[in-house]
Amino acid sequence: MEIWYVAHPVAPPLAWEPHAKDMTRAEIVASHVANTKTWIRWLYENCPTVAISCPWLPLVELIGDQGGDHREEGLRKCEAMAARCDGIFLVGGSLRDGMRRERTATEFGTTRRRAVVDLLHLGPFPPLRLPDGLPWPFVRGMREVVTCGD
Repeated sequence: MEIWYVAHPVAPPLAWEPHAKDMTRAEIVASHVANTKTWIRWLYENCPTVAISCPWLPLVELIGDQGGDHREEGLRKCEAMAARCDGIFLVGGSLRDGMRRERTATEFGTTRRRAVVDLLHLGPFPPLRLPDGLPWPFVRGMREVVTCGD
């Protein structure tokens, strides 16, 4: 079974995300943590042949998103873990700097080039049903007992 990393925004939203304009940083991070869990559930249900890894989630829940040195240390640890995964799912509607670093670490990991499945076009929340036209490795990994990203 392959292990796939989940990257989702954590930091406060970009200017074009109006749903968070009246929220504090802590509320935004808590909202992103909750949404990440929704995505993990969706991926778990739709990708039965893939083990899901989201090592940054407990770090953010336990330590918080304090920025600065804490953020950098956490990202370095997540990059090390992402480099060992077989692929990465980009979810949550927008690509942030930390997600770019995790994607790069996964793509050019320790042993071979790995798959990147960009689901950002689906928006911030997982779809209620599996949409048509998902990238080939993703659909193949979900519908057959084979690995994603061969």
